[in-house]
Amino acid sequence: MEEEIEETLRIVLIEPIELAEKRLLSIWERSANNLSNTHPLRLELALTISRFYAQNLDNIEKAQEFARTVYNESEFFFSLN
Repeated sequence: MEEEIEETLRIVLIEPIELAEKRLLSIWERSANNLSNTHPLRLELALTISRFYAQNLDNIEKAQEFARTVYNESEFFFSLN
């Protein structure tokens, strides 16, 4: 899973925007089943998706909403431990 995420992070830099978004969201959903909410690679992926929304789609609100959701999920995870 980790190698697949790293490969995706490299590939989306050269893909068309629509395909890159699909690929990022697909790997995000699959990473939820394989990595904890606080896994460094999952957090890097979250940052990449948030940055993608802000820079490539020029959608700051969506970027902030995504980042906030990830933060809240991680914070909830820490509150359980």
